[in-house]
Parts: sequence; C-alpha cells; structure tokens
Amino acid sequence: MTANINDPNTKYAHKPEPQETPTKDKLLFFNYHEFLTSDYKSNQSITTDTSLVVNHFPNNYEAKESLQHSSTRIVRIPRVYDTNRYSDVIPQFSVHVPGKEPAALTGSSSEADQGYEVSGVFDDNWFGLTSLTPLVPGWLSVEEFTAIVTRINQLLYDALNPFDYRNAFQSVLDVMSGGTLSLLVNPYSKKKLLELESYIDTDVNVKLAEKCKGLKVIPLRQSGYLSLDFQVPRPHQ
Repeated sequence: MTANINDPNTKYAHKPEPQETPTKDKLLFFNYHEFLTSDYKSNQSITTDTSLVVNHFPNNYEAKESLQHSSTRIVRIPRVYDTNRYSDVIPQFSVHVPGKEPAALTGSSSEADQGYEVSGVFDDNWFGLTSLTPLVPGWLSVEEFTAIVTRINQLLYDALNPFDYRNAFQSVLDVMSGGTLSLLVNPYSKKKLLELESYIDTDVNVKLAEKCKGLKVIPLRQSGYLSLDFQVPRPHQ
C-alpha cells in the first residue's frame, strides 16, 4: 500500500537537507557592441585561429556618399544597467575605458601600453586583436574620457530621475493642469536635457574639434540614448 500524504508516519518524516546550490561565477561586463571575426586579411604573421575584434563601425550619422562618412568611424560606449535603481528610465553609460572593461579582450601589458594597434582588414577597415579602440588613448586621455562620460551620466540622472522632487512636483502640476503647464513652461527635466545638449555641442565638441576636425560626440537624441557614440577619424595602417 502506498503511503498517503496525510499519514503522520510520512508527513512528519525526516527529510534530507537540500544540497547547496553551486556558487555561480560573477558576471563580468564587456562592450557588447564589439564582435569577433576570423574572415579577414592579415598584415602580419599571426595564427589562423586568432580573430579580429571589430569595435568601430560605419558612421551612419552621415550620408554614405559624403567624405565625412568615408573618413570617420563610430566608437560606441555601451549603456549600463547596474548603476542605479531606475536604469530602465535613466540612461547611463559605461565609464570603463573601451578595451579596459573587466571582460575585455586584452593582449600583453606592452600592447596595452601602446594603445590601439591594427592587425588586419575586415570590410575595408583596419582592426586589432584586442578590445582597445582608436578612441583612448589615441584621441582622448583616460581622464578626458572619464570626465566626459561622468558628466553626461550626471546630467541624464538629474534630468530623468522620476523621484527628484523637482520632477515629481512638475508631474503633479502637469496632472492638475491637464498638461497645460508643460506647454507654457519648460519642465525641469527638459531644461536639464537642454543643458546636456549644450554641454556636448558647445563644450565637448568644441574642444574635440581643436584636437581633430572629425572628432566629436554624437548628440544622444540621434543615437536614441542606446549608446554614447564618439565619431573618430578612420584608422589606417
């Protein structure tokens, strides 16, 4: 006769302790915009099982037939989702220098000191064997890059934090006025986003243009806040 679940001899019988769940390895961040390819032309003697790291992309912000499109590339700084509780509504971007993320593909320490080194051609563009990009230290220092991304992140947080008292107060007034107030007066969030645009256009890009004519930050409205895009001169051998 099979045991019944209401039988006290089985219901209160000693049960073995559940085994502990194996500890999972901590997930490491990397630039998810990059990818690897083994279908390329090499300019040096490297093993056939070594892949190029494709980490700069066509400048789709410019017309394909333009000189700007053919002479520049885009380095994408990825959006991150672990820096605040509201990362789904407040865009934030990685402050890791491209190629220095915890799970980045790296070479020897001497290669890291030299910066971006091209090793082969894919889709008529030069790429290297590591996650390092042409952006840092080629065009920006670590300090310059960190300062730009940190300031952009702070302005975005100030503008879009739904629990900031100024944003909350504006939302209450909008509800009470049926949205009329926002039509008459720029809300705090919009003012901060305009400040962000001004910071990129009249501060960052002016200074970057002094370094090189084709170097700039793409306005976030154009990238849909999905990545922080830097336009850089196209790398050459």
